[in-house]
Amino acid sequence: MTRVNARANRLPLVDSLRAIAALCVLLTHTAVAAGISGNPHSALSPYAQRLDVGVAIFFLISGLLLYRPFALARLSGRPAPATGAYAWRRFLRIAPAYWLALTVTALWVGTSAYELGVFTSSGFPTYYLLLQTYRAHTLSGGLVQGWTLTIEITFYAFLPLYAWAQRRLPGRGDGLRWEIAGLVALVVISEIWKGVLLANGNPRQVVITPALDALPAFLDQFALGMALAVLSASIEVRGSSPRWVRRFD
Repeated sequence: MTRVNARANRLPLVDSLRAIAALCVLLTHTAVAAGISGNPHSALSPYAQRLDVGVAIFFLISGLLLYRPFALARLSGRPAPATGAYAWRRFLRIAPAYWLALTVTALWVGTSAYELGVFTSSGFPTYYLLLQTYRAHTLSGGLVQGWTLTIEITFYAFLPLYAWAQRRLPGRGDGLRWEIAGLVALVVISEIWKGVLLANGNPRQVVITPALDALPAFLDQFALGMALAVLSASIEVRGSSPRWVRRFD
């Protein structure tokens, strides 16, 4: 088993993309608090509402960085990354900072420690284990932005299983072809999932439900990042870029 390198040392501009995504998320929440987002009298409202694209950028980055070691191992014929080291790094990246932010927010924002429902017998495991998005009445509780972390964690768990399934597909020389087919399948599954959930709703007023805040609804965004990972790994294995990629250089 090879080790998963958590640092994007071969992709030095990813940190810049993270900064852009973080600023977008910060500004979109600031716009809501300031009464700009959704305000028909504000010229900035249409732009403020679309700054939530920062979440999609974060999901794409996760797909790119986390799937790249798996794709590189698959296309180069090397052993798959060790899932134990991968899982430990993912835990350290999410849990300590989230637990600190959740605790400070619950104590600081709430007039009492129990006002946000975080420190109750049911709330503690729900919010500290990031299970709030699986029930409608806790969906926006605790740290509201935590729903994105729930999706990230389910993607972390999904990724090694997906990579394992890819390596079990037949055909030694068809690795790249199977990778592309798998990513197309993920996008199709995601679109069908959202289409079924939204088919009978009001298109002008989407109601967020636990099913809409689940991983399948965002697989298309992760798949775009995974596609970049496959492309990057393929270029590294081949030692050269396709002509259409060189145009972007």
